[in-house]
Amino acid sequence: MEQEANGDQEEDPELNGNIIEGTILLKTHKEDIWDYVNDKFNIPERGQKAVFSRINDARRQYKSKIKKKHFVAYSTTKERLKHRPKSIPEAHFRQPITYWRSSIVQDIAKKNAINKAKQRYLHRTGPVNFARIRSKLVGLEGYVQDIDDEE
Repeated sequence: MEQEANGDQEEDPELNGNIIEGTILLKTHKEDIWDYVNDKFNIPERGQKAVFSRINDARRQYKSKIKKKHFVAYSTTKERLKHRPKSIPEAHFRQPITYWRSSIVQDIAKKNAINKAKQRYLHRTGPVNFARIRSKLVGLEGYVQDIDDEE
């Protein structure tokens, strides 16, 4: 098995090997996905990392949407199962519900919310990072340094 990076999580038997969450991707599955992509598109081996990055981004967006619409919106497991997406069988939808309700995941979510609230500057410049923007600004005439820049 190939473990994908998913942060530092403590070992918990109920979270171990959760395929629905995508924390573990079997090597055979990865090869099957790569074969499927290559059947549809002609992509060289060096593009494999980019392809799996896109697939992972799409999976995370989908999972986020499912969690927001079908988990956070309801307070009980019974309601969540009643209003689950029709494309996901009830037995399969129980797995992410169990995962999202676990104390470890709840603690991680709280920690992430606190850290997000602490952010002073939101990154809204696309792929250009703040260091590049600042170096361009410093090169411009009339650039006035902010108090934070002097630290």
